[in-house]
Amino acid sequence: MPWTCEAATSEVLQALRSENLNDVCRLGTHAHNDTSLAVANSLAGVKGGARMVQGCVNGYGERTGNADVLVVAGNLELKMNKRCLPEGTDAVRRLTRTASLVAKACKQPLDQRQAYVGSSAFAHKGGLHVAALAKMPMSYNHVAPELVGNEARAVVSELSGRGNIVAAAREAGRVVDPATATLVLAQIKDLESRGFVLEDAGATVEVLFKRADPGYRAPFNVLEFNVAASNSCFGGFVANDVPPGRARNDEQKDDEENSDEKENAVVPFSVGYKTGSVAVNQAVTKVELLTYDDAVAMDDAAYGAPVGRKTELCVSEGNGPVNALANALRLALVDAYPQLERIHLRDYKVDLLSTEGTSAATTRVTMDFADKDSDAVWRTVGAHASIIEASFRALVDGMEFGIAQCGPDGCDVAARYDQEKREAPAAR
Repeated sequence: MPWTCEAATSEVLQALRSENLNDVCRLGTHAHNDTSLAVANSLAGVKGGARMVQGCVNGYGERTGNADVLVVAGNLELKMNKRCLPEGTDAVRRLTRTASLVAKACKQPLDQRQAYVGSSAFAHKGGLHVAALAKMPMSYNHVAPELVGNEARAVVSELSGRGNIVAAAREAGRVVDPATATLVLAQIKDLESRGFVLEDAGATVEVLFKRADPGYRAPFNVLEFNVAASNSCFGGFVANDVPPGRARNDEQKDDEENSDEKENAVVPFSVGYKTGSVAVNQAVTKVELLTYDDAVAMDDAAYGAPVGRKTELCVSEGNGPVNALANALRLALVDAYPQLERIHLRDYKVDLLSTEGTSAATTRVTMDFADKDSDAVWRTVGAHASIIEASFRALVDGMEFGIAQCGPDGCDVAARYDQEKREAPAAR
């Protein structure tokens, strides 16, 4: 426990002093996180007289990890007024960047809730919190996020108020009027009640903002889609088959023939897919490509009204039904929006929204998209009783966002929607 570490460290220090060894022997502390107290024990050791803390960036280590030296450094510099970094405050500003770079080098995701450096370390979703922060930034932040190279953000969720919506829009460089904010807030609350989790799906929120704007020029509209998943020979129990590795030799056959139990012998079966089994996943999408009159001024009421509609019916196969859908949708859109050639699905996560794990539960799908030519990454979410429907909703939002934000010269993705940049903003 922290008080034990402090007392033991102080006792060792007193022993060194009694032998006049405190100037030649530097006292350090090394704590593991088996009881989630590695950082606390390290700080207690420093309070007891230790002048060196051994740990690891992001708390990596065996079992439950070591003390996170970045969090230790943040606490020493900002809470205990002890200089531990060679460049003082300027080095402290690089804590978030360092955490992200090390996580990337180790191929480990950076914990969003990691103290000081996580993307949620200074995130607020309660309407009261956001309103208070707008008036007094330190009212709900224990330190200014800029001190450690992080940033505060307003999370959009079912707990949001209109202030969250306005703050989220402002972060994305968008100005919204009260009526639009109220409309988007109502949509968000409805979606979250149906299983969507929007606090980290910034691209889906941005698409909601765009669609609520009367002047938004939607690139396409999905009219319908269909998915067929089949298997030419699914397999099953096949009489008289001998499981692999269980083939009988002649001696075993003779023993069975001479056995009194030959008539009661059980014939083994093989279970699973038959040889030659072929899975087929096909998807059909019917998409309406929308065109607009470039001569119409942006402040004209007709600016967001399409003047042309072209229907594309595309069929594609894929490695699974979701991949087939993605291929079919991309095929329908890529001629009009060639930037989709660079956009690919980087991560795909499925959650069942049921404590009982029933197959009838609502499914939530989270997708991360990335641009191959840049570091731009954005996240969308979909929820539905059908995993195919949930996936398609997230897929449509991701591609619509990519079309709007990406062009020949790259993607203009704000840090709010770029997960990696949110986890590692540049040092200020």
